[in-house]
Amino acid sequence: MSLSTAWLVLGIAALAVQVASAQQTHEHGIGVADAAHLLHFSHPIFTESISPDTKLRLDFAQSWGDEENESEVEFEGEYAFTPAISLQVVAPYVVVSPSGADASSRIGTVELAVKMANYAFAEHGVLVGYGMQLGLPTGSDSVGIGSDHQWDLGPFLAVGYKRGPIELVGRSAFGIPVNQAAGEEVETELAYDFSGLYHVARRVEGMVELNGGVVLSGEAAGSNAVRLSPGVKVAPLSTDALFLGVGASFPLESDGADTQLRISAFYHF
Repeated sequence: MSLSTAWLVLGIAALAVQVASAQQTHEHGIGVADAAHLLHFSHPIFTESISPDTKLRLDFAQSWGDEENESEVEFEGEYAFTPAISLQVVAPYVVVSPSGADASSRIGTVELAVKMANYAFAEHGVLVGYGMQLGLPTGSDSVGIGSDHQWDLGPFLAVGYKRGPIELVGRSAFGIPVNQAAGEEVETELAYDFSGLYHVARRVEGMVELNGGVVLSGEAAGSNAVRLSPGVKVAPLSTDALFLGVGASFPLESDGADTQLRISAFYHF
């Protein structure tokens, strides 16, 4: 299957999800727009948000590892066509500083994603999200920042639960590389994220996240990394359009995981 065919299939699936979601919420006596308003989840700092949204996000991340340090500036734009579906693009600029070697910098792997949400269980405070992300070959194998030939398919599934000031989200995603070079290992991955968020006040959110991943195939099969990531977000203005966040991520179990500091700015439209 070609990539264009894959995206066509994904688009058809997205439309089917939107129609099914509308029908299911109608059957449960609540409209999609009302359900989306009741179940709009806030954005964690390290874990991807489950809610389709229209926003701009700018992140700065600094990682410290045993063999290299890495700095990253990441831009994210997302547009929600309806409360049940959105398109997202993420573009990082990465600077890698290996120990004892010169630093390298360039654009990393640009990601496109379709996010979908089903509000059939909205009255119970449960939101189901799923979709597909696509990593483009916009990096460089020679400098170790992304890839200049490999595409990455990433189907994902998420479930969120919201009750009062508490939001809980679990998310899993597969990483499936496509278009490897001759003799290149095919390394599939499973990433998983859990986040617990508490609305301390109307404009203050505290959270703790657990982020992990395991390599399923290839030479590094079985290697894994688990990180604990506390953070806080605040809305400095009188509206909720702008949020600023800061979080730190610490390895609990590591096969190469780094300590990271991340500073985020979210602007919602």
